[in-house]
Amino acid sequence: MDVVAARLGMDVAAPHMKKGQRPKLRDHIVQWSRAARPRRSGHELLAAIRGIQTGFDRAGRRKERAR
Repeated sequence: MDVVAARLGMDVAAPHMKKGQRPKLRDHIVQWSRAARPRRSGHELLAAIRGIQTGFDRAGRRKERAR
């Protein structure tokens, strides 16, 4: 089932990638081992969340301007 879910993830990601790039199966396989996951500090996690929030804020401003 992990391979099926990974394949679905590849199919969803493919249209959003740059021209000439293809998604890789290994990038979409779920890592069940804690040792296999990269360790991140609290500061790194907070920076990632802030980056995601910035993207949402920009998209919201674009929608408001379009109205």
